[in-house]
Parts: sequence; structure tokens; C-alpha cells
Amino acid sequence: MRLVLCIWEDASQVDDSTWVDRASAPKAHAVIFHQVGWLESIDETAVVLTTAVSDQIMAARDRIPLGMVKTILELDPATGVPVALPKKRRKR
Repeated sequence: MRLVLCIWEDASQVDDSTWVDRASAPKAHAVIFHQVGWLESIDETAVVLTTAVSDQIMAARDRIPLGMVKTILELDPATGVPVALPKKRRKR
């Protein structure tokens, strides 16, 4: 598995109350996460990350829909420095 930094935008609830005055409603802001993990899989629909792996088992996984992903950077496990992530060819 490859170590990656995945930057993604989460869906979020904007308001704390049931009713909001339209004139004074605060502006909605994006909620951006920076998540480091082991890349278990990536396909045309989602990225799947885990936080720990061994030869036989892995930690619970997070599935992030690809439409929410802003950037994925592969990291060097020894240094944490970004390295180039090869582009996947699309199947036709």
C-alpha cells in the first residue's frame, strides 16, 4: 500500500437551529479535511484509506467519494515528503 495525503471536502450542516433568518444567515463555508493514510484502493467512485496495516490485517477504513476529493499526494513513508503519484489510465 502507498502512504498518501488526501485533501477532501466534507458535506456539512451550516446552521445550528431549525429556522434561520434569511437576512442575517451566515455565509456557508466549505469544510476541508487533510487526511493521511494508507491507500487501500482507488477507483472511479471513491478513495479508501486505512490508518494502519500489517501482513494480515488493517485498521478500519474510510471511504471518501471521489467527487469530494480535491487532491491526493503520495508521501515517502520514511520522510513524509510528497512524491509523484502515477496517473491511472481510464478504461474505455
